[in-house]
Amino acid sequence: MAIISAGTLLITNIVWPEGKSTKTISFWFVGLIIPMSLMLLAFGFSFFLKKLTEYNNHILTETFGKDTEKWQEYQSAFLPVRKVIIIGSLGYNQYQWSVLLSGKPLPPAPVSENGKMRLNCPVLVGKQENRENMLAKLLANELYQSLGQEETVSVSRIYWSGSFDSMTAFIAQLSSKGISVPPSGKVILSVNELDEIIDDFYRKTYTGGSVLFAGTNLSDITDQTLAETGFLWLIDPEHTCRVYRCEEMTLNEDDPEIVANQVTGYAGSDSPPDITLAMDAAGAGVFLSTILHGSENIISAYYGDITGSSPFIAITQALAQSVSRNGNTCGWISGASGNKYIAGVVSKNENTKHE
Repeated sequence: MAIISAGTLLITNIVWPEGKSTKTISFWFVGLIIPMSLMLLAFGFSFFLKKLTEYNNHILTETFGKDTEKWQEYQSAFLPVRKVIIIGSLGYNQYQWSVLLSGKPLPPAPVSENGKMRLNCPVLVGKQENRENMLAKLLANELYQSLGQEETVSVSRIYWSGSFDSMTAFIAQLSSKGISVPPSGKVILSVNELDEIIDDFYRKTYTGGSVLFAGTNLSDITDQTLAETGFLWLIDPEHTCRVYRCEEMTLNEDDPEIVANQVTGYAGSDSPPDITLAMDAAGAGVFLSTILHGSENIISAYYGDITGSSPFIAITQALAQSVSRNGNTCGWISGASGNKYIAGVVSKNENTKHE
């Protein structure tokens, strides 16, 4: 400060008019007071800008942190599943489905029907056109049978993957068993609507009661082997396992490793799931170098080739696996139309107790 003051006085003395006294107030005003005032003003303005920048950065960081936290909370939302039911090529023994990956029972042989290969469900009989409605009714019956004597279910919403007629048969059968259900449900066309179901449950229209998501693959169109399969999730806050958001990727466009890390992150983990299943060998191969290792658990022998319902069936089998005592998390991989693949993770509710 003293050096600056001396410098301003020296410069003022040099430019000061010759013969004019320097021992005046005007000399000191011009040579010291004005420069020092300007310097203090500049310093004060600089200090103000610095504090303003720090404040803005703090607000930005705080806002970004809150937004990031909200985004992570949104992405980590899940469907709480209380019961899971599978009816398929091995029948309706739920224990057998829950230990499918460890037991690996002998798969049934496909049969040819009208020039197309099928893995028939052994509990379905009758003509082909009636089998979807029959499977829908069997799902309703199996849910009813799974309820304990003092266990009641009041269903506030139904989502259905399949034809409208089979959904109607499903709802009618539930009602005939004394289960409280809405008069109609919503038909789900693809796994891309899973996010909407999660959002509806948590953020929009959930008003209590249980939610049912069920369906069959008998209305799926395929020229390959179709395995007759029905599935059901009873969604309820008092749950045993959780379905997290999934991610879709396009082959040769998206990075499987990024997708795998995303879906495990949704489940709150950066480690590989305890076990991962794949609906077919192609899907397992796509994710082979990621933390989703599904090559040892390819289940196409039981569920046939990829159809539109395959992602839902993959999730259901992963849920059945999580219900068993074999690990807490299960990854799943499924093919989809258009050279796409879908992956996700389900987990056991950590508060679930097994006898």
